[in-house]
Amino acid sequence: HTTRLTIIESGDVCLQVANPDALPYFMRPSSGNSFVLGPGSFLGMRGLLHGAPMGFKVTAVSDELHTLSITYEEILGCGDTDEEQREMASTMADAMQGYLLRQIPQLKRLPDRTFQRLRKHAEQVTYE
Repeated sequence: HTTRLTIIESGDVCLQVANPDALPYFMRPSSGNSFVLGPGSFLGMRGLLHGAPMGFKVTAVSDELHTLSITYEEILGCGDTDEEQREMASTMADAMQGYLLRQIPQLKRLPDRTFQRLRKHAEQVTYE
């Protein structure tokens, strides 16, 4: 499981999928079982919020690789009060849901107003 969001500052990494069928449709490589991410790309978002398992084997493919990483707790720790931290947690969960929904090809093409109406009907389900 991953608990950190990692942002690639410079260099490239190869993400090799162990089991593409276990990934949501929109996260699967378009061909083969791997793809390359470069500067500005990030990985571990689901793990950051939900402690989800890493669905990829990550390997540096550049001679030099610089990344930034942060945990959920470190982000929330930036809030000065409990109320501010709760608001940050709510904002992050909402942003994550929006990001994941926008990865679905049919939803990616929706106008923003229609997309926001659809999001009101989205329900988060937790499996234990």
